[in-house]
Amino acid sequence: MHSVRFHHHATKSQMNHRRGSALLVCTFAAVALSLSSLAIIRSSRVAVLRVDSLRCHFETKHVAHGLVQNAIAHLQYDPNFHSNVVDTTLKKSSPYREAYCSVVNDGTTANIAVFMYPGAPAFHSIVVDPDDLKLDGGPD
Repeated sequence: MHSVRFHHHATKSQMNHRRGSALLVCTFAAVALSLSSLAIIRSSRVAVLRVDSLRCHFETKHVAHGLVQNAIAHLQYDPNFHSNVVDTTLKKSSPYREAYCSVVNDGTTANIAVFMYPGAPAFHSIVVDPDDLKLDGGPD
């Protein structure tokens, strides 16, 4: 006996349904890939902003620390020093180019305050006794 094979030929309607289903699945896959790509891009942007914020914070602290050290050096040489101290080594393009340190000296104590720009609140401030800082060889 011969075996009879039945060939099932899909109708045109069935073929259109299959094509439509495949197109729908591909569309959902494309949407899922697009959304995941956008999520990855957004998370990397957030990470970059976070790193930039930390960099800015540490740069500000370093500039302030340098200005305080400069003011202390002036007070070590001259315990009566009172003026503003600026960092002339900062580039004109630096966001800290207007930062300054104010030294207010009443003869017994010196208040050193760092301002990151004119009109800003003090970023950092300390009170020191200029006589404790005096170096040998400075003016009396």
